[in-house]
Amino acid sequence: VDPGHALTPEKLYLRRFALATIAAALVALRAECEQVGKLARFEALRPALVGELPDGGYQEIGASLGLGENATKQEGHRLRVRFRELVRAQVADTLEDDNPGAVEAELRSLLAEIS
Repeated sequence: VDPGHALTPEKLYLRRFALATIAAALVALRAECEQVGKLARFEALRPALVGELPDGGYQEIGASLGLGENATKQEGHRLRVRFRELVRAQVADTLEDDNPGAVEAELRSLLAEIS
């Protein structure tokens, strides 16, 4: 039976692993935001983390949170920075060699699988 795609089993595994790594970091970020009482901000800004801003962009998100556009962009930036840190931590946890070069190389490899 033709699988309907050109991905090898290895490529499919790497793609799923990359997506699972990102999903785990997203779950961790959500938990952190919930713990500090910012779950509503996380939920409103979550689309910005995965590149799916609504048509109204940060202005629309800010309006739903009672924030101005600039404050909303700053919140989004803070979340993206923390999200990147959590993704890096997830990747580092999978490696025996946790030096920054190895983590960055593995991160680039995983991101290439979903690009």
